[in-house]
Amino acid sequence: MEKVLELLIELQNIDTELISIEDSKGNLPEKVNTLNNNLEEKKIALDKVAQSLDVEKKDLAQLGNEIKENEVKLNKFQDQLYLVTTNREYDALTNEIETIKARNEEIESIQESKEERAELLEKQLAVLQEETSELKKMLDVKIVELSEKTDKNESRQEILEKSKAKIEAQIRPRFLRKYQRILHAKRNALVKLNRDSCDGCHKKINDQKIYEVRQMNQIIECEGCGRIIISDEIEDLT
Repeated sequence: MEKVLELLIELQNIDTELISIEDSKGNLPEKVNTLNNNLEEKKIALDKVAQSLDVEKKDLAQLGNEIKENEVKLNKFQDQLYLVTTNREYDALTNEIETIKARNEEIESIQESKEERAELLEKQLAVLQEETSELKKMLDVKIVELSEKTDKNESRQEILEKSKAKIEAQIRPRFLRKYQRILHAKRNALVKLNRDSCDGCHKKINDQKIYEVRQMNQIIECEGCGRIIISDEIEDLT
């Protein structure tokens, strides 16, 4: 059991340094992730507005072409009015002319509505483009900051991770699971005796438990915080 405790002490020293490395990054990883998500959302919104604007412009172009074609027809029918020889032909041409004029008025109303819509979309597009650009700049700055911190500790972190894996392989699964559970909850799974108390939560420990802790031949958990208590004579726990 003493060997198990020695391995757990080594493991915690490694985990303490790994936690310190992660802490040195601060909230940069979260900031990068948040900015990246916000940027993706802006890009989606930007694409949606750009597509809508493209549809409006295509519709306006088609409507403009239709008016031009109708104007050609109107000129043609106007010229034909002078050539007809019967009232029936005259009435038919007049109806055609009136129908085309009515359609052109309808098109002009649609064009006005679509032009207003296109103008609004262009303004939205400009705002989204500016916001997207600003988000991209902010994200790039944070990525550089995070990269600098990561690069600085990357080699050390890799060494620690390899050492951690070797130590974990030597610890029985049930002890390793206990350690990992406490570490996840408390950030440090092992604490020393502090006179007659747990150094983690300062709960008093009776004399019998203190004696057992100092024997280092069993795993003893604090009744207050659940951490594993080790002898205060151990020097190499960080």
